[in-house]
Amino acid sequence: ALLERADAGGYLAFSDQDDVWLPDKLERAADWLDARDQTKPLLFHGAYAMADERLSRVRDVLPPDPPFSFARALTENVCSGFSMVVNGSMRETMLAFDRNALDFHDWLAAAIATGFGEARFDTRVTALHRRLDSSVTADRAFKGWKWALDALGRDTNMKKRNLAFSAAYAGRLCAR
Repeated sequence: ALLERADAGGYLAFSDQDDVWLPDKLERAADWLDARDQTKPLLFHGAYAMADERLSRVRDVLPPDPPFSFARALTENVCSGFSMVVNGSMRETMLAFDRNALDFHDWLAAAIATGFGEARFDTRVTALHRRLDSSVTADRAFKGWKWALDALGRDTNMKKRNLAFSAAYAGRLCAR
C-alpha cells in the first residue's frame, strides 16, 4: 500500500520504527543506483548489525555468500526491508505482483532483482537492526524448519508466492 502512495520517480527506502540507518546508508545506495540503468528494477541492500535495545552491536549480518541466484531468491528471504533502497522501476514492478500472495516485500524485491533486474549486496554495515525483548520476528531455527516444510511442496506461503511470481513475471524472466 505504501508503494502505491509513493512517488513514481526517485529512490525508495524502507524503514522500520525500531531500526537505525547509519549516516552513509542512503549515500552509498544512491551512488550505486545512480550508476545503473534506471529502466531495470534495481535493489541495493546493505549489510546490517543486530543490536540490542540500547543499540549496542551484537553481531553483523553480512550479505549472502555469492553467487546469490534467482533460484536461491525464490526459497530464501535474505534481504531485510529496512536495509534496502530501490528505484522507481522496482517500485512499478513490485506493484504488478498480487498483494494477496505476498508475505514479504523484501523477498519480492530480491526475487525481481535477481530474476530480471540487478542487485547490489554491500558488505559495509549501513543499518542497525534493533532486537527488542518484545520483537515478534521468528527465530532462525523456526525459519529453518518452515523452509524445509515449504521446500517439500506442501500448499504453503512459499508455493503460493512463487506461483504468483510466475503469473506476474513469466514473460520477463530470462535465462541467466
